[in-house]
Amino acid sequence: MSIGPPTPTLTNIFLYISLIGYVIIIITFLLFYKKQNLRRKQLFSLSVYDLLNVIIMLIPTKEGTKLCHGQALLTILFSVMAPFWAMMIAITIYLALIKDKQNMFLERLFKWSHLINWIVSILFVIPPAIASPKVKQYMDYCYYDGWYMLSLYIWYWIAILICLVLVVISLLQITKSIRQLKQLNPDFKTKTKKQIYQNFRMLAIPCVFIWCYLWPSLHRILQFFQDKIPLWIRYMHVVNFTLDGIAYCLIFIVFDKSVRVQYKNLFRRRSSKNQKLNVNLIKKKDAENSSSSYMDTSETTDDTSGGFMED
Repeated sequence: MSIGPPTPTLTNIFLYISLIGYVIIIITFLLFYKKQNLRRKQLFSLSVYDLLNVIIMLIPTKEGTKLCHGQALLTILFSVMAPFWAMMIAITIYLALIKDKQNMFLERLFKWSHLINWIVSILFVIPPAIASPKVKQYMDYCYYDGWYMLSLYIWYWIAILICLVLVVISLLQITKSIRQLKQLNPDFKTKTKKQIYQNFRMLAIPCVFIWCYLWPSLHRILQFFQDKIPLWIRYMHVVNFTLDGIAYCLIFIVFDKSVRVQYKNLFRRRSSKNQKLNVNLIKKKDAENSSSSYMDTSETTDDTSGGFMED
């Protein structure tokens, strides 16, 4: 049986799976906002822009309408923003591990990153906004083709290469640190192991980005040079490009012990509150029952005494 090209239904299924992952990350971040560190803030920013991009892609539009052009412009805007934050996560890990930058410097960089991200993204949006090129449509989704799409995927390749270089350098540094651990005392070794594990987990985010964005970038670049694209590349594009949300969610929640502990504490607090409410309700019911039984006994006492006096 021959396998056909990826269908719109398959694409939408994976988009919704990715959307669920982003929503879980955002809800978790907001639930425990006061306990979030810089790395989680960066992943939160990445998830917000990726979520907005997925929502824009899922809005049904008709070709030739203003909404269609708006969808194409917003797709470029948010498609530039998400890779930027993947790069910033890789850069932050590099600065922390290799350059030994302090948290205060990294926090300032994080704040400036929002402004830089918007400036870079708007620069990508200005040319198609002015030229107003012809819009193409896939399913109910509108996008700009040609050089505008090519520039977007060149941006993807730049982000992929930067992340790849920084991940390799950071991994080499972590490997060097692990070798040095053998010469340290056991107490310090335990703390350092925990920190190294956190760095490994955070490096997983740019690694997921590299893997998920590699296939659509390869697919679109090949389209400019040949008409026939291998079917397996098209499937790798659809499947991997839309699974980064659930992959980030696993890294952020499932593989992060502190987040799991925060959820456990939250459920424990709620269960203890429910138990207290149940105890209070039981006490109230007992009080009501005792008062009602007292009234019943007083009434029966009056009746019997009345009857006895009559006798």
